[in-house]
Formats: sequence, structure tokens, C-alpha cells
Amino acid sequence: MADSIRRDAIARRGGPGAQRGVALLMVLMFFAFLSAIAVRLSVNHSLLIAQGQNAFSADLARAYALGAEELVRQVLYQDFTETGAGVDTLEEIWATAVPPFEVDEGGYIEIQVRDLQGCFNLNAVGGGDDTAPNREALKRLLMRLGAPEALADRIHDWEDEDQVVDGFGAESSDYELSDPPYRAADQLLSSVSELRLMLQPGEEDPLRGLEPRVCVLPGDTSLKVNVNTASAEVLAALVANADTESLVQFAASPRTLSSVEDFVSAYPDFGAVASSLRVTSDWFRMDARVEVGGATVILSSLLRRDGEKGTVEVVGRDYGRAFHTRIRVETEEAS
Repeated sequence: MADSIRRDAIARRGGPGAQRGVALLMVLMFFAFLSAIAVRLSVNHSLLIAQGQNAFSADLARAYALGAEELVRQVLYQDFTETGAGVDTLEEIWATAVPPFEVDEGGYIEIQVRDLQGCFNLNAVGGGDDTAPNREALKRLLMRLGAPEALADRIHDWEDEDQVVDGFGAESSDYELSDPPYRAADQLLSSVSELRLMLQPGEEDPLRGLEPRVCVLPGDTSLKVNVNTASAEVLAALVANADTESLVQFAASPRTLSSVEDFVSAYPDFGAVASSLRVTSDWFRMDARVEVGGATVILSSLLRRDGEKGTVEVVGRDYGRAFHTRIRVETEEAS
């Protein structure tokens, strides 16, 4: 009787085989759970390593970019102290296009230096009657480059402190009709990109055609164009009815003029604007592109060199500017 009851109980519990099956299933589920945790931990570990490597590569690329900035500062100072402070030309070492060079970590650096006094300073057309000649010169430049001439008046109104519309300009009352509305800055430009805020509906972005012919010198309202580095378009805009063809030939040739008088002697029409000309430069922009370990850093540094001591200070840094290489690779086609 007891044996019968025990057999019935075992049968109800599924028997020894069923118990062993349940135990095996639990063990398998436990190991599957442990495997899932292990895989998850491995994935998280790989992600952490990748993030660490990316952060390290980005920091290293940024350090190389700052190193490139320091190198350019030293080159500009050396140019001032060793080759002479009286003249700056495109034949000097700072203006030489250097091919990208490799770094030990498996990347490369490309550096460019641009003379900002070879372009037209947009802050020279701000408020004041004395800027009228500069504004007329800017209108001629805009016309040559296919940009709206009215931008010259808009820049003037954007920079002056009053709310009186000058010529074909615009003031806050015009920009407040935009969506979203905004106001004129009533101060000097800090970036060429601010021109986009002055466009009217239907006008195309003018920056592609204007760069690198125009620039912004922070806090500097003077127009001092280096005849040794300026483009033919910028030079031609300074005087009405300039001999553009002759200036194109001049700009295409090596220029090493040692004085403004030498330039005016060759181009007498520029005698009236001699005060806006020079053969030296104080403002420069360094652009550096660094690629290391899959990370890319682009640094644009605004540099100002002291005209008396030659020391170079960093006025501003921009990590968001596009980098356009000036290196051209020429290949011979197979015959």
C-alpha cells in the first residue's frame, strides 16, 4: 500500500527524469543569462575603448593644430626680425604653400597662412562721413565680384549706431520683418558670415564669390591694403576706372615693392588713395587641418603682429571654418 502511494506521488511529480530535465533547463537558462551579461559587458567595454580612442585622437589633433598655430607665430616673428620689417610679400616663407606633412601617430597636417591686409576690410565702411570713399570702393568691388552693391550700404547701416537708413541700406526696422525677427548689430562686424543676415529675400549667398577678397579685422576701421599681396580685384576697386588688365598682370607677377611710392609711380591714378596703401601687413589668418587616428580638427586663428616689435598675438580662434586646400596635384596623362 505504501509503495503504491509513493509511486503515485512520483508519477504526479513527473518522475526522476522530469526533475533532471527541469534542473538541466534551469542550468542552461542560467548560463545563457551569464553569456548575455558577458556579451553586453564586452560590447560596453569595446565602446568605452573606442570612445576613449576617439577622444584621445581628437585631443591629439587639437594639440597638433595649436602647435601649428605656434609654428606660424614663430615664422611671422622670424620674418619680421630677420628678413626685415619694412616689407611683406607673397615671396616670403609664410606665404609659401607647403604640402601636407605626416605626423608620428599616422596622420597629417596642412597649414595655410593668409595676409588679411591683402583683402578689403569690411569694418572700414562703418559709421561716419569719412568712410564714404571706402564704401564707394567696396561697391566697385562688389560689382566686380557679382554681389549686390547695396551690401555696402547695408554694412554701413549694420555697423553705425543710428536707425537712419543710408542709401540702399537697411536698419533694425527692416530686419524685424524677418522670420524670426532680429535687429541690426549697431557695431563693427566680427565675422564675414554676418553678411548673410543682411540679405533680402531672393538674394543668393554672396560669400562664395567674395571670399577671399573681403575680410573682417576686429576693432579695426582702417583700410590699409598691402599692394604686394592684394588681388587685382581689390586694387582695382580702390580707384574709379582703374586699368584692370594692367593690374591683373601686376598681381600675377612677383611683387616685392619696398614703398607705396614705387607703386604710385607705376600707377599714378592711385595717388589719391595712397593713404589706404602699404607694403607691410599686421593681420594674418592661419588655417590648419589635422587628421589623426580618424579624428579631424580644423583650426582658423586670427593673428596680429605688432608693427614695431614683431610679436604676434592670437586675437581669436575658430574651429568651425571650412578648410580649402591650396595644394594642386598635377598628373601627366598617359599617351
